[in-house]
Amino acid sequence: LIFPEGRRVKAGEKQRAKSGVAVIAQKMNVPVIPVLIDGDYKWMNKITVRIGEPISFEEYAGKKLSGEELQALAEDVLTKIYNLK
Repeated sequence: LIFPEGRRVKAGEKQRAKSGVAVIAQKMNVPVIPVLIDGDYKWMNKITVRIGEPISFEEYAGKKLSGEELQALAEDVLTKIYNLK
């Protein structure tokens, strides 16, 4: 489990994605499954979990990507997570 923002984010708060999620997925050549966890982060409170379609990084396997390209891929992952709401 990786939080693309680098940490948990409170409802309504938006952060920029960190490129680590794209670096790991691209180097390991594995898909990312976007998951939205919605609800209060309090003990025994109900939460909603929404799971999206896998995001493939296959086309980037073995390629040397720039920091900007990795950041753009990470932002795309985060956008797809936010769109699950």
